[in-house]
Amino acid sequence: MRPIVVPQLNANDNSCLIQNYYCAEGEFIHSGDLITTLETSKAAIDVECEADGYFYPAAKEQTDVKTGEVIAFV
Repeated sequence: MRPIVVPQLNANDNSCLIQNYYCAEGEFIHSGDLITTLETSKAAIDVECEADGYFYPAAKEQTDVKTGEVIAFV
Protein backbone atom coordinates (compact mmCIF):
# COMPACT_ATOMS: atom_id res chain seq x y z
CA MET A 1 0.00 0.00 0.00
CA ARG A 2 1.14 3.51 -0.80
CA PRO A 3 0.54 6.19 1.88
CA ILE A 4 -1.01 9.54 1.01
CA VAL A 5 0.50 12.22 3.23
CA VAL A 6 -0.42 15.84 3.83
CA PRO A 7 2.00 17.98 1.83
CA GLN A 8 3.49 21.27 3.06
CA LEU A 9 0.73 23.50 1.71
CA ASN A 10 2.21 26.89 2.56
CA ALA A 11 4.86 28.47 4.77
CA ASN A 12 2.42 29.62 7.48
CA ASP A 13 0.34 26.50 8.19
CA ASN A 14 1.45 23.25 9.80
CA SER A 15 -2.01 21.72 9.67
CA CYS A 16 -5.14 21.71 7.54
CA LEU A 17 -8.72 20.42 7.48
CA ILE A 18 -9.82 17.43 5.42
CA GLN A 19 -12.97 18.83 3.82
CA ASN A 20 -14.20 15.58 2.27
CA TYR A 21 -13.14 12.51 0.33
CA TYR A 22 -14.28 12.06 -3.26
CA CYS A 23 -14.02 8.27 -3.22
CA ALA A 24 -15.44 5.59 -0.96
CA GLU A 25 -13.45 3.21 1.21
CA GLY A 26 -12.39 0.20 -0.82
CA GLU A 27 -13.12 1.91 -4.15
CA PHE A 28 -10.66 1.34 -6.99
CA ILE A 29 -9.19 4.68 -8.08
CA HIS A 30 -6.78 5.69 -10.83
CA SER A 31 -3.71 7.88 -10.97
CA GLY A 32 -4.87 11.49 -11.35
CA ASP A 33 -8.24 10.93 -9.66
CA LEU A 34 -9.20 13.55 -7.09
CA ILE A 35 -8.98 12.10 -3.57
CA THR A 36 -9.74 14.98 -1.22
CA THR A 37 -9.66 18.72 -0.68
CA LEU A 38 -7.51 20.10 2.13
CA GLU A 39 -8.32 23.52 3.57
CA THR A 40 -5.73 25.82 5.14
CA SER A 41 -6.25 29.26 6.62
CA LYS A 42 -5.69 30.78 3.18
CA ALA A 43 -6.66 28.25 0.49
CA ALA A 44 -8.26 24.96 -0.46
CA ILE A 45 -5.97 22.46 -2.20
CA ASP A 46 -7.07 19.38 -4.14
CA VAL A 47 -5.06 16.18 -3.63
CA GLU A 48 -4.85 13.72 -6.52
CA CYS A 49 -3.98 10.04 -6.48
CA GLU A 50 -0.47 9.20 -7.69
CA ALA A 51 -1.06 5.51 -8.47
CA ASP A 52 -3.87 3.10 -9.33
CA GLY A 53 -5.25 1.09 -6.42
CA TYR A 54 -7.93 0.70 -3.76
CA PHE A 55 -8.63 3.66 -1.48
CA TYR A 56 -8.52 3.32 2.32
CA PRO A 57 -8.84 6.47 4.46
CA ALA A 58 -6.73 6.73 7.62
CA ALA A 59 -8.24 10.03 8.85
CA LYS A 60 -11.86 11.13 9.00
CA GLU A 61 -13.45 13.93 7.02
CA GLN A 62 -13.75 17.30 8.78
CA THR A 63 -10.71 16.63 10.98
CA ASP A 64 -7.52 18.63 11.35
CA VAL A 65 -4.35 16.89 10.18
CA LYS A 66 -0.71 17.94 10.38
CA THR A 67 1.78 18.33 7.55
CA GLY A 68 3.42 14.94 6.90
CA GLU A 69 0.55 12.97 8.46
CA VAL A 70 -0.81 9.93 6.59
CA ILE A 71 -4.45 10.54 5.68
CA ALA A 72 -5.09 7.51 3.45
CA PHE A 73 -3.59 4.53 1.64
CA VAL A 74 -3.92 3.38 -1.97
